[in-house]
Amino acid sequence: LTRHTLGYEFVHVIPCGIDGAPLVKKGAFLRGSHVNNDDFVILWSGSYNTWADIDTLFNAVNYAMKKDKKIKFVSTGGAVDSHDELTYRRFLDLIQKSEFKDRFIMLGWVAAGSLPAIYEESDLGVNVDKSCYETLLGSRHRLLDWMHSGLPFITTPPSEMTQTLCDNKLAFTFLQGDA
Repeated sequence: LTRHTLGYEFVHVIPCGIDGAPLVKKGAFLRGSHVNNDDFVILWSGSYNTWADIDTLFNAVNYAMKKDKKIKFVSTGGAVDSHDELTYRRFLDLIQKSEFKDRFIMLGWVAAGSLPAIYEESDLGVNVDKSCYETLLGSRHRLLDWMHSGLPFITTPPSEMTQTLCDNKLAFTFLQGDA
């Protein structure tokens, strides 16, 4: 950084995106095997990284399950090997203590080709971020995948991408930490 570089843009933002090609669903994945046809499926897909607010996620889903016996929570994804292996493990520990532990379907990492069917067979996606720099500066590709598949979702709004979605009424929001 010198007087010669004053005003030079060293960093460029490249928004995440999708190619827009139609999603190809290869038969049923969830319905009739992991969940019943009339269950209401709340989906989490992707990693449980340091930015994931698993306490709010768990408390919200557990509360919803008390209100409606048809709610099932389905998760694809898991720990981030060699980076954050604790968040996912702690979430699994919370689930084991829940009276509704049998209604949490933790699929782990699944083949990418299975995701279109999982998105289509879910009723609501959920994304819950902690208040941290990763949340503010990062992006959530899963939200684009869900939008591409037509899956409605609820999310905390602090990242630039989620704020844009919320401002344009393309997502349902709730406050960070508010189960």
